[in-house]
Amino acid sequence: DLLIVSGKAGVGKTRLALEVCSQFLETNSEYKFYCIFNRGPNIFEDLQVYFSESGNYLILVDDANRVSSFDYFSQLVYDKREGRTIKVISTVRDYAVDSIQRSASICSNFSSFFIDKLKNAQSETILRDEFGIRNSDYLHRINDIANGNPRIAVMAARVACESNQLSSLYDVSSLYETYYGSIQQDLNGIGSDWSLRVCGLICFLRILDKSNDELMNQIYTILSVDENLFWNEVSRLNALEIVDLYENEVAKISDQALSTYLFYLSVLKEKKIEFRDLLDSFFPTYKERFVDALNPVIDAFNPELIKSIIAPYIGDVWARSREEGDKRALLGLINLFWFIKPVESLMFINEEIQNLGVNPTEDLPSSAFLDALSPFSHADESNCKIAIELALDYLSRIPGDIVKVLTLFSNEYGFEHHSYLHAYGVQKAIIDSLLGRISQSDAP
Repeated sequence: DLLIVSGKAGVGKTRLALEVCSQFLETNSEYKFYCIFNRGPNIFEDLQVYFSESGNYLILVDDANRVSSFDYFSQLVYDKREGRTIKVISTVRDYAVDSIQRSASICSNFSSFFIDKLKNAQSETILRDEFGIRNSDYLHRINDIANGNPRIAVMAARVACESNQLSSLYDVSSLYETYYGSIQQDLNGIGSDWSLRVCGLICFLRILDKSNDELMNQIYTILSVDENLFWNEVSRLNALEIVDLYENEVAKISDQALSTYLFYLSVLKEKKIEFRDLLDSFFPTYKERFVDALNPVIDAFNPELIKSIIAPYIGDVWARSREEGDKRALLGLINLFWFIKPVESLMFINEEIQNLGVNPTEDLPSSAFLDALSPFSHADESNCKIAIELALDYLSRIPGDIVKVLTLFSNEYGFEHHSYLHAYGVQKAIIDSLLGRISQSDAP
């Protein structure tokens, strides 16, 4: 009598529920079908008007977590009345399913159905069967773009089929803008920059907890806004289904792909929040957030454009850290932004390796400079070779760390699925460097 369909945003809850209702009505034509969508006012009076008379009713309650009181629907199903049969199917976001299930528990005949996001294997089956895409590079790239969202996967597949070029999937900004165009219109319709600025910070920090006074005060300072105005804006975004708001205390963007797009839009494209402010306020304390926010954006949008936008700000922090002799901050910058200043990063690492055992750095193990070479397996050929030579220089000074060097080469510079696309250049460079060292050695 009552079915709850739950899952994350974008997995297709509403689409599935509509299909279930359509098929049910084909064989049960005596039922009258109604869809319920939250428009603000209390629903109680409407339920009395529409469903008090005898008859068979099938009711779809979309996004039950946004309906003023789901208890009314549970009560409607619970109140058995002669001559009246009511069935309810409800969709609900995963974070709110517990409260909806508690409400539904008064009904003796209710069930729940969870929809997980699309798994890679499922996505690949659709791409092969419906679009004829069998190339593993295309399949992997589309999965990276879609992140379990079936509609984005289909849109990306159409782009790939039309162009027949893998390069067409490198910059998918137009695809995201098409898919999320209605959300951008909603944000523009509000007529305020606040919404996009609030979105940008939530995207960056992933989750905002109102009770975290220290973090929230930093946010209020960045935006020059008071607490009430900020959370009122969050509530408006929640009403637009852009932000999920838990118990009016915790906020997050409703899905990862949307978060990627909104961070790009608010921070990098329209610059409603200056990237400099994020660096000044959250680096290095929240350095993982820079990775989580930037990597998907660089992967989905024009990487060279993104790099050109953030490079001046990274340069300022680099110069300041160099002047202050803050080696920990410099290592943090290298780990996150090595691709912005690859030459300067390698020069700094070289200086520290040459000084090993001469001027030890307090609170920094020597292996920290070896670890900083990890990302350079993805650098261009010249810088990758320099990084390999620096790792061997490190080993010549600290032979006891041979396992660490081997682990670095194996895990970061070893063979990968796509190594053949680069003619195994990284692996050949390691072998050439080792052979060069052997030929220069006095050992037999």
